[in-house]
This record gives sequence, structure tokens and C-alpha cells, in this order.
Amino acid sequence: MLLVLRWLRHRAGSADLAHDAHVCIATAYRYLHEGLDVIAAHAPKLHDVLLAARQTYMTHICLDGTLIPTDRVAARTERGNDS
Repeated sequence: MLLVLRWLRHRAGSADLAHDAHVCIATAYRYLHEGLDVIAAHAPKLHDVLLAARQTYMTHICLDGTLIPTDRVAARTERGNDS
């Protein structure tokens, strides 16, 4: 599981993960995907998330939690849309 956590948190490459775990790259890939499958199996289903969001009157939801670094600052125009 440490291999999966390092891949998720530190963006470690597969060669580094394999080297640190003392396994070949193919085995590291297999371990990584097996670990990701275990994590994904515990995630709620999309239908359930959308239903819960609708029932609690949520206006926005983040489905995957991905944060994308950007240097763009959005400004509103007079019509209310992003420039």
C-alpha cells in the first residue's frame, strides 16, 4: 500500500517505486493497479453521489478531487461570464 500512497502523494515514477520496493517494474505496475482497485471499490457510486447532492440542494460538487495548478485569475465581465 505504501507504493500506492507514494504514487498518489509524491508522484513517484514507476521505476523509482519498483526500485524502492525491490521488485521489477511490471510487478510495481501490478501492485499499483491492485491497490488503486481496492481504493476505487470503496468509493461511492456516481448515481448515489448525485442523488445525495440533489437531496441536500448542493449547487456544486467535485467528483474526483483533482486540483489543477493554474496562474489564471478569472474576472467577470459586465454580462456575468468569465473573461
